[in-house]
Amino acid sequence: MFEDAVYRNFQHYLVSQNALEPKRIFKFTADILQAKNLGPECSILDLGCAAGEFLAYVNSRFNGIELHGIDLQPELLTVARLSVPKAQFHVGSVLSIPPELHGRFDIVTGIGVMGVFDDVELKAYLKNVAACLKPAGGRMLLVEPYNEYGFDLVVAHRKRAESIAGPWERGNSIYSMETVMEILENSASEFIFHPFDIGMELRPQVDKQRTWTISTASKNYQLINGAKLMMDIYALEVFAVDRSSVDIMQCASNLAKK
Repeated sequence: MFEDAVYRNFQHYLVSQNALEPKRIFKFTADILQAKNLGPECSILDLGCAAGEFLAYVNSRFNGIELHGIDLQPELLTVARLSVPKAQFHVGSVLSIPPELHGRFDIVTGIGVMGVFDDVELKAYLKNVAACLKPAGGRMLLVEPYNEYGFDLVVAHRKRAESIAGPWERGNSIYSMETVMEILENSASEFIFHPFDIGMELRPQVDKQRTWTISTASKNYQLINGAKLMMDIYALEVFAVDRSSVDIMQCASNLAKK
């Protein structure tokens, strides 16, 4: 019944990458990176990078950053390479990241990626994020709608066009803060959830999969989409465990046993 974890509603990225004004979510994410004194030789991998919009914005704000992106859609990466020529882009799934990207990066980012995953795929994704960080530690920055009340919501949907039902697709799944922290607990030394406030009105678009804002009793600009799911977005900043010292201790232990 359900399609696999492939995001097929990606055509809007081919249009939005031409926008003159960067998305507020990109500014928000980059502000968090900048607050921690992003070094001039820092390396960043953006998972599910689409047409490279976020990496293009990072490139415009920071000098000397090594930029990488990975996405499953070659069509999007063709646009990304034109948008950010200095970056390296890789075709592949974030559920099976090529081994050559493991252990290479100071920072791994993912913006709006988790919504197409079931719980098994979520575990694979998060473990892949951790595996791509350098052994001496680093940071993950995972910008997603999170549930604060312990609910995990796995969603499938289909849309009708001119009264014709489309295929069932993944999308709009929302995981609880606790679930994500539980999966990453052995890879992390600290978790910080940074709340995101869009701070402006967004009007509904033709594609009702895209979010817009409504006013509620508790929030002036509440994000909602055509599935009538209201969502609150956070940037989860994860400080990774320094695995280099752990690896040295493990090696010494193994030698002692011989």
